[in-house]
This record gives sequence, C-alpha cells and structure tokens, in this order.
Amino acid sequence: MRTAFIPLLLCTLSASAAFAQPSETAEFDGKWNVSIQSATGRPHTAKLTLGDFAGTWLEATSSTRLQAKACRGKKFPVTVQTSQTTELEFMAWGSSIAPNCPEISVKVRPVSPKVLEGKLASGESIRLTRP
Repeated sequence: MRTAFIPLLLCTLSASAAFAQPSETAEFDGKWNVSIQSATGRPHTAKLTLGDFAGTWLEATSSTRLQAKACRGKKFPVTVQTSQTTELEFMAWGSSIAPNCPEISVKVRPVSPKVLEGKLASGESIRLTRP
C-alpha cells in the first residue's frame, strides 16, 4: 500500500508545479517602434511586428549589426521564446536572410502599458514603444 502511494504523491506534486508556471500571453502582439542605444551613442531604430508568438524585425537605420548589404531593408523572421506579463524574450533570425546577417536576441520587461525596456544579448539598451 505504501509503495503505491509514493508515485501518486509524486504525480500530484509534479502537476502542482506545472500549474505554478506563469502562463504565456499575447498582450505584446502588434506593432512596436524599437530604439537601440549603441555603444557609440548613436541610436538605431527598427520596426517590430509580433503576432501568435512570431513576427518580423526590420532595421530602420543603418547599424554596425547590418554591415552586409544582403541584410539591409530585409525583414528578419522573429520567434518569441517567452511572452509573459512580466517579460518578453524573442530572437530575430538574420541568418535566415543571409549567412552574415546577425541574430538579434532581445529580452525586455514592461515599464508601462506601451513601453518595454531591456537589453540585447550584446549588452545594448533597447526600448520598445507602441505607436
């Protein structure tokens, strides 16, 4: 009897832990204006569109990240890794456009209903605002 109880208890604890995870949200879906503060002090801008945990990233100004001509003016596909009320994390896949286009990894947190702020994986500050 005791050995049958232990697996049941473990299943119950596992299910409880699964329910404690924050749920994914689509509240960040839509269009965003992006401002990236580079190490040189010159801000770069981009346009981000998100929907259903995917989207596109389009650099609006030239950037050291976009040295290759093949990257300029192209929409990088985006996949969302985390979309919770407290955090948005996504990746723009430049290499899907051309091998020398960068991957852009972004992690931001809401500071107001229309503003998200955080850092790129490269350490640059980033700010997303709803138009």
